[in-house]
Amino acid sequence: MDSSINKLWNDLAKKLPLGPINLPDILQPGLPTSDEGCCLEVPNAQQIDSFSCGVVAGWTVLKAIYPDSDKGDFNAFYEKCDPTPDGGTPTEALASALKAFRIGISIKNAVPSFLDIKRQIDAGFPIIVCIDRPKKGYWHWVTVYGYRELNGKKEVYLRNNIGNPILDHREFKKLYRDEHLICWGTVTESICPKTRKPVCFENGNGTYTCPWCDAEFEVRGPTMRHLPLSKRKPSQTRRVLRFPRAK
Repeated sequence: MDSSINKLWNDLAKKLPLGPINLPDILQPGLPTSDEGCCLEVPNAQQIDSFSCGVVAGWTVLKAIYPDSDKGDFNAFYEKCDPTPDGGTPTEALASALKAFRIGISIKNAVPSFLDIKRQIDAGFPIIVCIDRPKKGYWHWVTVYGYRELNGKKEVYLRNNIGNPILDHREFKKLYRDEHLICWGTVTESICPKTRKPVCFENGNGTYTCPWCDAEFEVRGPTMRHLPLSKRKPSQTRRVLRFPRAK
């Protein structure tokens, strides 16, 4: 695309968040079998400008953990990330936006080993990663949502990486840049035993004081996780609640 046209398009996207393009999974690689690996139920979306990859990567995680999120939520998330045509979305802005939308994160610097990825995906935690785009001159945010190990070959599944939706882990390590964010849902909703009103907590386990009254009660609530699609037949796929695991 001509650079002047690209600039006009980026300026328009900055002024009016147009939202990601939702892509059917038929355009994505097949899921691994249960003995090869697993993939989390993270939606397949593609950015429509050249600088909002961080927004879209964060949005796929937000939509996975809170599936009722809508276009209004996307626009608010976009504004919180505040991407720019020149700088994209910095790590700090992406982390702040995720936290504002009730996503727990753990920021890591070292390139994740295949075992690290395997453990996080098995636990239900998608990973937002910054990778290099060779010969394109910029870095790119993607979401790691699955893995596969077959005949000694170790691969990772990526959202928002057109042309390379699966990378050999050795290639992935070469492209990795700076940081990655391990993500999970952190909000638990419970009912106050006195007022019978809903109360939301940032931590799913502990003793809390109800904001509606002075009652204290313990919460042993699960945090939302997602059943790997590869573990069940499509007709049996469902969302489940699991207790958090140590990260």
